Amino acid sequence: MRNFKVYVNGQEYEVAIEEMQPSTPAPQPQTVETKPVVQEPPKPIAAAKAGVASGSIQDGEKVEAPFPGVVLKILKANGDKVKKGEAVLVIEAMKMENDIAAPIDGTLLLKVQAGANVETGETLAIIN
Repeated sequence: MRNFKVYVNGQEYEVAIEEMQPSTPAPQPQTVETKPVVQEPPKPIAAAKAGVASGSIQDGEKVEAPFPGVVLKILKANGDKVKKGEAVLVIEAMKMENDIAAPIDGTLLLKVQAGANVETGETLAIIN
């Protein structure tokens, strides 16, 4: 028997614990062969921040939300000519402002308004 003092909510208790012998022997260490974990390389951050679409549609290139957030500012108007890499709108996510850039040169067609909540993959604009 081993005796211990235990405090619970400021109260002192004396506890006696009986030490028992294991009924089965402890497991013996074993050698295990391991293989390295292969991970896919991370996607480039620049592409995600730019809002580059995963593919084109017949009427133009989609600019998609790379993450959920709120459209904070619209920097260009419908029908404006934009250059590849030029910021067209700003999404606020986790208290950070993120510029969303045009993936190609062309004419902008906005699909969202300032103040709109957007989800990952949602079309923000189309550039023809």
